Amino acid sequence: YCPATWDGWTCYKDTPAGMTVQKPCPFHAYYITEKPQCIKMSKKICWENGTWYYNQEFGKEFTFYDCGSLEYHRSMTVFSIVLHSLSVIVLVPAIVIFSVYKQLQVHRISLHKNFCVAMVLYDISVILVDSLFILDHVNEEKNIRVHQSPDLCKVLYTLSRYFRLCQYAWMFCEGFYLHKLIASAFAEQKSLLIFYVVGWGCPAIFVTISAVLRAMRLGHPCWMDNVEGYNWITLAPGLF
Repeated sequence: YCPATWDGWTCYKDTPAGMTVQKPCPFHAYYITEKPQCIKMSKKICWENGTWYYNQEFGKEFTFYDCGSLEYHRSMTVFSIVLHSLSVIVLVPAIVIFSVYKQLQVHRISLHKNFCVAMVLYDISVILVDSLFILDHVNEEKNIRVHQSPDLCKVLYTLSRYFRLCQYAWMFCEGFYLHKLIASAFAEQKSLLIFYVVGWGCPAIFVTISAVLRAMRLGHPCWMDNVEGYNWITLAPGLF
């Protein structure tokens, strides 16, 4: 028998060896997709030796949850690509204007320009991840490109997490700078070095920690899944 277990979503009782258990997908397993009219089933495999199916990529017991709508995921991924592309189209002219006109070469605008650059880089990284890997997975259902180019997937996904966190860091820098202007109106900010360290440097620390832990403990060809909560290493700092 495979022992009773809880996979985080569904409870499975003691199961005879060699059997595959099917359970209705819980409501939250559909994620952001619409719940279908017909109930979909999750499945968990009990091997002949009395152990549950073990996924080598994730390094843990695994349950198959094919609950979401692929068509919905496909349309949402395309929607994401379109919106991020529009964001790039709008932001690039703004960055050019900030860089060309000398009247705008002041600290406040420099901070805002870095914020815009972080947003553009994040948009580009998300577009690449979505178009190269997410759409490939949704269309083929086999993650072919992920297995062909695992290092590229890891690099692009890590960069997307880094630039995402940089956006929050530069928002903080802008807010802190404006607060400083109000609190100390006559104190001149001589250098923006500390802001560059916070805006581009601090996010790198959290992303590096996340990448090192994933590389040491996960054998998955890419790092998009929130295995063992590693995503919180880069998400939590944004909450502050």
